Amino acid sequence: MKRNGFTYVLVLASLCVAASACGGGGHEAQGLTPQPTIAVGVTPQGTPVALPTAVGTPIITDSLFRFPAKGYEVGIPQGWEARPNFLITGAFSSDAFFAPETGAAVQPSIAVTCEPLVEETTLQAYFETRLDLVKRLLKQEPEVRPFQVVGREAFAVQYSLLEDSPLDRTDIIFLSERCGWTISLTAPFGQRAAYQGIFDQFLASFRLLP
Repeated sequence: MKRNGFTYVLVLASLCVAASACGGGGHEAQGLTPQPTIAVGVTPQGTPVALPTAVGTPIITDSLFRFPAKGYEVGIPQGWEARPNFLITGAFSSDAFFAPETGAAVQPSIAVTCEPLVEETTLQAYFETRLDLVKRLLKQEPEVRPFQVVGREAFAVQYSLLEDSPLDRTDIIFLSERCGWTISLTAPFGQRAAYQGIFDQFLASFRLLP
């Protein structure tokens, strides 16, 4: 059974920080059962609250992945596989995009999560909640830098997982009027640079919908 690079741990605020296994070809998640009772909204004070699940089906035309119910569209990297609603909880779902299998222990992937928020949540508060989870769950200090995506202020959180199936990961965290976003870019350990061009192209093609 091949280990996959798509990694998620759903702990209150839903930051994705620990590897899960996915079978080759079908990518069914193993070792992680969606928890419909997990609270994932975050108040301005960082308090988690239960919020409704985003539902819907994307429109996929050639390489364009358009998901009106979640409010975004993006270009699918050439040869990659889109898996909408790959991971579902009680408050939201995450879409995943997988690179072709190369025989490596970790399959490169991108995950997009739109998390509903209560009013007046700030980017700083949203980001700090997730950064705190990374530090506590990974027991390491990730590299953090300011970032921009779709013309919005964002944070890039970069770290590595060295146990089980080693990987490199960057989480892009930002807010829109609709929700808090996390775009997770995962590569086999030591191969981040090899996939950076694809990751950059994906982020450049990302658009928010009305």
